[in-house]
Amino acid sequence: MIDQGHLSRILFSGGIPILYITPSSETTALQIQVLNHNSHPLDFIAISHVWAHGLGNPTENALPSCQLYRLNDLCSRSSPIVGKHPAFWIDTLCIPVAVPRARKLAITRLSTTFRLARKVLVLDADLQRSSKNCSRTELATRIICCGWMRRLWTLQETVMAEERAEARKVDIWFRDGALELNSIGGKSVNSFHNTEHALSKLFFSIPQFMSRDRAFNSLMSALRYRTTSKKEDEALCVASILGFDQQQIKAIAGEDTAEARMQKMYTLIGEIPASVLFNRSRKLGQNGFGWAPASLLGSGNYLDFFRGNAVRCDEHGLHVQFSGFIIREKSRKSQLQQGQRPPIFLGEPDEEATYPKCKIGPELMTEGQLYLKAVIMFEKMIERTERPAVIINPRSASESVLVSVTGEVEGVIYASFIMNVYARLWRKGTRFDKRKNKNWKENFMHAEEIESGQWWCVR
Repeated sequence: MIDQGHLSRILFSGGIPILYITPSSETTALQIQVLNHNSHPLDFIAISHVWAHGLGNPTENALPSCQLYRLNDLCSRSSPIVGKHPAFWIDTLCIPVAVPRARKLAITRLSTTFRLARKVLVLDADLQRSSKNCSRTELATRIICCGWMRRLWTLQETVMAEERAEARKVDIWFRDGALELNSIGGKSVNSFHNTEHALSKLFFSIPQFMSRDRAFNSLMSALRYRTTSKKEDEALCVASILGFDQQQIKAIAGEDTAEARMQKMYTLIGEIPASVLFNRSRKLGQNGFGWAPASLLGSGNYLDFFRGNAVRCDEHGLHVQFSGFIIREKSRKSQLQQGQRPPIFLGEPDEEATYPKCKIGPELMTEGQLYLKAVIMFEKMIERTERPAVIINPRSASESVLVSVTGEVEGVIYASFIMNVYARLWRKGTRFDKRKNKNWKENFMHAEEIESGQWWCVR
């Protein structure tokens, strides 16, 4: 067992604890030294692993002796200097579990730890049962599908380790030895099979080498299938990857910590792709952040960002330029009556109009009972909202949003996010099928069309 008091003193002094095991036979007691890397700047190997695979310990800083012997052996075999027993770092032993202040310091310094490491050794239970001597496609597929690739913190560990373009220091351990991660991506990236291209996308589009709006896009792809057991860690990890001050996020605690930290993360980022407005994931719901994804993790929350201008987000809302429709008049005949279903048709207040300009309804991503609930919610929102409006997605109008207009200041329309909706536009020259839209006059609402250059501030 590692002395947590000693670990804490090193962390409080501004250092990073590393471990050095004196070479010995398995018949003698282990000689483990805990060193401060600041005063003993030894080369060390940082171990990146999944706790559930057998190297975690939530109650104390300890591992079975057999695991320590094995770690020491693996580090020796992975050492840049053949035959040398290097120092190593592993969170299970180097982050105090029972000293909260020291633990927070250690987590804050994770990026520094992996940046300073001479090597990062990846240990995944599935990969350690597989051979590195297989086809490039199989190798890439195995890595992408392993448990290590599904955890949030392991992404940060890899990104920090590969921060410099010339760095080639992440080794993945297989049944028959280590394989350098970059060596997979170094073999004609453009000719990669799809799975290999995904690997390249996750690990070689390093955020630090890009403008932050592009980094945000790359990060979204990398986070698509990752998870964390502690939701409040997400904002902390993302901020670290993007190079922001983690202290401002770490200081947030109390009720709804995870959502409050995500809100702070968005304000730190400052500029993100405008298309975040149209994502279909669960929203924060916080004042000024009703548009913001509550989480960037998980395949179910995939955010389909397209390349476009980065826009400002702050405590007032998301500032975007899109076209849309503001419903100016909900006449009696246009009110949704019991038994009537969406869509609602929008157009100029012209009695001679032969067809509407747009129709809207609940998003088409839901089916069955979920769709019925979405229809009911859509109807209620239209009926209860005094000044409803629709902001149109320029890439795909079918993925648009319903908002409630709260005011207009100096040409900027201020609105609150309500829900994602389906929309269909009819422009000049496009055919309006009256057979499929027989009830359009019964469900017609007068709406003013807003041009694409209009600024909105969506809360």
